[in-house]
Parts: sequence; C-alpha cells; structure tokens
Amino acid sequence: MTQARSRLRAALLTLALTLTLAACQSAEERAQEHYESAVALLEEGESERALVELRNVFDLNGQHRDARALYAATVLEMGRTREAMGQYLRLVEQYPEDREALVALSQLALTQGAWDIVRRYGNRVRDLAPEDPDVRALAASIDYADALEAEDPEARRAAAERALALLETRPDDLPLYRIAIDDALRAQALDTAVERLDAALAVAPEARDLHDMRLRVLVGQQDMAGLEAALRARRAQFPDDREAMSDLVRFLLSEDRGPEAEAVLADYVAAAPDAEAQSERQVLRIGFLLEQRGPEAALDALDTAIADAEAPTGLRSLRARIRFDQGETGPAIAELEDLLEGAGTSDAENDARILLARMLERTGNRVGAQRRVAEVLEADAGQIEALKLRAAWDIEADAVDAAIAALRSALDTAPDDTGAMTLMAQAHLRNGDRALAGDMLSLAADVSGRAPEETRRYAAFLMQQERWLAAEEALIAALRQTPRNLPMMLDLARVYRGMEDWVRASDVERSLRGWGTEEATQAADGLQAIRLAAEGRTEDAVAFLEGLAGETGGGDLSVRLAVLRARLSAGDLEGARAYADTLLAEEPDALVRRLAHAATLQAVGDLEAAEAGFRALVEDVPQLENAWMSLVRLAYAQGDSDRAEAILSEALAALPEGPNLLWTQASLLERRGDAEGALAIYERLYTAAPNNVVIANNLASLLSTLRDDADSLERAWTVARRLREAEIPAFQDTYGWIAHRRGDTETAIAHLEPAAAGLPDDPAVQYHLGMAYLAADRPEDAAAQFRRALEIELPGPPPPQVARARAELEALEAGAPTGE
Repeated sequence: MTQARSRLRAALLTLALTLTLAACQSAEERAQEHYESAVALLEEGESERALVELRNVFDLNGQHRDARALYAATVLEMGRTREAMGQYLRLVEQYPEDREALVALSQLALTQGAWDIVRRYGNRVRDLAPEDPDVRALAASIDYADALEAEDPEARRAAAERALALLETRPDDLPLYRIAIDDALRAQALDTAVERLDAALAVAPEARDLHDMRLRVLVGQQDMAGLEAALRARRAQFPDDREAMSDLVRFLLSEDRGPEAEAVLADYVAAAPDAEAQSERQVLRIGFLLEQRGPEAALDALDTAIADAEAPTGLRSLRARIRFDQGETGPAIAELEDLLEGAGTSDAENDARILLARMLERTGNRVGAQRRVAEVLEADAGQIEALKLRAAWDIEADAVDAAIAALRSALDTAPDDTGAMTLMAQAHLRNGDRALAGDMLSLAADVSGRAPEETRRYAAFLMQQERWLAAEEALIAALRQTPRNLPMMLDLARVYRGMEDWVRASDVERSLRGWGTEEATQAADGLQAIRLAAEGRTEDAVAFLEGLAGETGGGDLSVRLAVLRARLSAGDLEGARAYADTLLAEEPDALVRRLAHAATLQAVGDLEAAEAGFRALVEDVPQLENAWMSLVRLAYAQGDSDRAEAILSEALAALPEGPNLLWTQASLLERRGDAEGALAIYERLYTAAPNNVVIANNLASLLSTLRDDADSLERAWTVARRLREAEIPAFQDTYGWIAHRRGDTETAIAHLEPAAAGLPDDPAVQYHLGMAYLAADRPEDAAAQFRRALEIELPGPPPPQVARARAELEALEAGAPTGE
C-alpha cells in the first residue's frame, strides 16, 4: 500500500504535455481539462468525483497514459484491487514498455498471488530495466518462486540471499520479507523466522496471514509466553475478528485462566458495532458460560441480557435451547412457538424455526418439524440448516437423489459446511458408493481443521474397511491439533489392535497414564486389559483386572465385571461362577449384577439356573429385552422350539416394539414359510432403523424373491443400493439377484459369483447365480449351479428355490425353454 501511495503522488505531479494533430485539438484539450480537474479533486480528497473526471478523459482519449495511471493508482489506494489490476493491464497493453506501469502491475499481481501475470510482466520489465531497485526486488520474488516450482534448492537459496541483501536498502518491501521468512522456515531456523515475521508485521500489521504464520511457528517452538503475546497482538489488530478472539480464549482456557478468557469475551461483546452484532456476540458468551460454568450460570446471564419482550431472537432462542437440553422440553418448545407467533422471515427468525424443528424431531413430532422446515425453505430456498434437515429425512426415506440435490445446493452456498459433507457421505453410502462417501468424510475432516468429531467419523469409516494406516494418519494429524482428546486416543488404540501392533498400543496406554487424570488412567487400564486379551494373554489379563479390582476396594463394578468376562474368556468356568456368586451376594437386588449372574450361569452350562435368573428379571422388569432374548435362546438351545416360540410371544406382548424380538419373530416366520409375515415385520423394523444395513438387506431380499410386481422390485432396488460395494456374501447375493431381476446381467454375475463362493451351502444363492448364467446365455454354467443347489441338504423343508432349480435343470437337459 505504501508503494501505491507513492505511485499516486507521482501521478498527481505528472501533467500531460503531448501535442496531437490539429484535427484532434479540441478533443485533446477537453480530455486534458478533465484530467487536470481530476488532479485538483484528488488534492481536495474527492476521490469518487476525480474518478468520474478520469472516465470522462477516457471517453475523449482512451490512450491518455497519465489519466490511466492515475485512475489505477487511485482505485488501488481505495482498496479496489481487481479494478486496479484491470486498469494496469490495459495500460501495459497500450504502452508495452512503460516501466512504471509494468512494475506497478507486477507488484500488485505479486500481492494477489497471480503468478502468471507476475512472470509475464515482471520478466518484461526485467529485460527493460534490470538494475532498477524495484525490478531487482521483483526478480528475486520470481526467481524464488521458480526455484520452488523446479525443486532447485541451490537456486532457491541464491534468490533468498539476494532478497536478504535487498532488504537492507528496502526495509519496507513485504514480498522480500516473505521470501526471507519462507527461507528461514525451510531451514528450520524458527528463531530467525520469528524475528523476520516480527519485522514484516511492523511493516504490514494488517497482513493476517503473517499473524497466523507467527502463531504456528510459536506453537512449534512451544513458546507459550510468545504465543500469548502474538495472540493478543492479533486480537488487538483485528478486534472484530471472531477467530482471533476465539483462539485467545481457547489458549487462556488451556492455561486454566478461565476468568481472563471470560474477560476477553466480555470485551468482545462490549465492542460490538451495533445491536445485531452484540446479540450474536452474546450468544458466543453464553455458550462459553454454558460450557465452563454450567446451565444455571448461562440462564442467569441470558435472563439479564433479555431485558424485555423486544429482546433479540437469537438470545431468546438460546434460552429455549438450554432449557430443552435441561429436560424442560415442553416449556422450551412453548417459548419458541410463542416467539415465532406472527414472526417474520429474518435470518434469526428462520434460525429459531430450525431450532424448533430440531426440538420437535427429538420429541417425536416429525410432522411438526417438517412443517417448520417447509416454512423456512418457502421464505429462503437456500437456508443451509433447513436443507440439511430435509436431506437427512430424504436419506432415511431412501429418496437419496433428492437428498444429494439438496446437499449440493447447501454446499454451493456454504462449501465448508462439514455437516452437509457428512450428510452427503451418508447419502453416497446409501447409494452404495463408498469411494465418494470416503472422499466426503475426508474432505470434512480437512475442512474442519482436523476437528475431533469429523476426524473420528472419517477414521471409523477407514477402520470398517481395515485401512489401518490411513486411519492412523488421520487420527495422529488430529491429535497434533487436539493432543488431549480421549475419544481419539481410544480410536488410535483400536487402530493399533487392528494392526496387531502391541508396542504402539501400549504406547497409547502409557501416554494416557501420563495425563495424570482419573478418567485417562481408567481408560488406559481398560485398554491394557483389552490388549492383553487380544494378544492371547488371558491369564495376564485376569491377573491385571483382579489387581485393579483390589486397588479400588471392589467399588468399581465395571472393573469387576471385566474380571468376570476375562475369567470366562480364559475358560475358568468354576472361578467365573464363584466370582459371579460373590457379586450377586453383595447386592442381590442390583439389576446389572443379576444380569451378569444369569449370563454367567448360561455360559458355564447351568441352563436351568440361568433360565430361572432371567425369568425372575423379566417378571420384575418386563421391558428388559436382552433378558427376554436370553430366555428364547435358552429354550432353543435345549431343543424346545415350541417353548421358545411361546416365550417369544410372551415377550412381544410385554415389549411389542422390541427390535431384537421382532427380528427373531421375522426369522421364525421365514423358517415356517410365512414370507409375507416376515416381510411385514422387516418393513416395521426398517421404518424404525433405516440405517441398519442387515435389516435393509433382509427387507430387499424378501421383496425381490417374494414379489413379482414392478413397484416391489423398484423398492427392493432402492433399499439395496447401499449394498453395491459390500463384500459380505449375503449382501452380494441380495444385490446381485435384484440386478438380475432388473436385467443387468453383467452386474448380477459380478455380485453373485463371490456370493455363491462365500455361501456354498445355501441353495438359494446357487440358484440365483444359475439364473444369472442363463440370462448371459451360459447354459452349461447354469446347469452346474442348479446341480449344486440340488445337492445341498438342509434340515427341514427346502426353500422354494430348490424346486425352481430342479425345474430349470430339467428344462435345460430336455432342451426346453428356460426362465424364471
């Protein structure tokens, strides 16, 4: 900007004295008058009026060099860099050897990172005036950038040395400082880098990227005093910048200086330029109080801030949200509904509608939630949170294409919205496109700055595919940003167990113990027990857990239950039973101890006593689904299927929506041949849990094998799309058979071949592959599959596919037409 001012002063002192042909004398004179008027107006500080006069010059004489230079320098001084760039480009086109214009354009392009312009025009002026100090500085920047691109360390270092030498005579040249700073960082000379950053910021205190760079270097040096000073300096330079304030607050909190952090927030609120900004900043402050001092302090502060009925919508919405989270669901919803009665459609009011929609959704009123979202989208079709809510509902309803369209619209408006990215990943997963889902989850982690939630979600995706190294890389990068995040440390330990890297798994345990907190130590203890068991060192695991139980005096039930599980895993059935007896004797009415005791009796083979224990539990607590399930399994284990079915009926009478009970009933109906009854139950289960991939598979499978109509086939396809890249044979069979039914033979065979290999004893799967081979005009392969289906012996009546396989095989052998 200093150089821009210099050019402006130079332009103001320059007068055009060029004579033209007599025929053009009048236009030239008028253009000159407008130019001189512009000069006078600029001297009086009337920049906009001066620009009008200069545009009048161009109407009369588009080649007026000094007017064009003055216009470019003026708009640059006003901060209109794009317009200045355009004017300088036109000037150098008209006057290709104008040294001042070439330098000005190249310097401006350098500040904007427009390297194609820097190189084109900087090298041109370099040829014209190689010894000019401005040109030599430009040349150093160009040569340094070229050396970086060419990965030529010697050339880079030579350019840096030239820049350092030039800085001695050009101490205000910011591009030269940038070279010097980058050179120091590449040499890992962090002290030098900080010195050069300080000097550069003294020249250009408004250079935000230099403030940020200094912070990163100080973090690397672990210079906490310097870091605090730099954070405060950035906060002072950018008093309205939310990130500058938030980073300082986070630093103070990490130093256990809560009151100082609160004071920074209070100053930020007090300095708000208007009422709307103050309301937004109050929301941040209340959020801080909620996190640091609890809901009571936050509500007290809100009551003070909300002085009357005209209080800002954002603050009143926040109070309702806190009350809702504290269990006051009805009053909170009523408060928001009162607030929105007769309200307009401002951003704050639409945000309140979205908050109300989320509350209604959480309390089971989806119809009301959808109505509020529709109101928002009618007023603002691009409202991000409304689009995300609608997309989430569309994904649940298998309207994936509509969800993707809504999320694309949201991301066009807010490309860094990690929530929209996460929903887009869910949509791609529902579509069966794991690669695109992974890309979205990775992008969300990157955009969030490796925030814990987004990183854990991406790492979980990678771990599901056993991509352990990629998951480790993602978690370690995030832990560098948030070193003491317990959930991420637990995820990292899981990664090392997956890799069977016991040394690094134990390193995680050691790191957690080094934190010195009770929570971290307990986590480390749990990880050590899991690791010992995973290594096959069950006796060591038992001894370790018993030692922990002794240290806690028997007061930590979770540790003692872990001891019980470890004894069972080690095969110490007698010891496990005795241990379970002791646990129950201590507190015979404790529900968890009763469950553990009954489960132990079942594990050691005392089925009668186990059944008595579970029966007593369901009589006391009829909603205890896992106890009912244990009773059903015990009856089946004893070969008494009639009693198992009777218990299942009894359980469903007590718990009609129990998902595991319904699932068991659906399986029972399938075995009995009541496929329609099973299908109806899977429809209920899918409505309740649309993201459960096993339920989705079973529903799609039944739809595609039981029904012949086009609507059912399309529904099966919609539900099954998520199975497209699955490697589980049952899922491959479902997807492949639906593809066959839809006429996509190539896709069908690609999925059914691995399914048939993975389920060699399932006649239905062998039949499905045979039918796909028939569609591909491979009769010999089809016949071989039908024979395999007929050779498989199963207990009970064969599935209907066996009879179909026999009919198809007989038709093939007889040379008759074949088909479904």
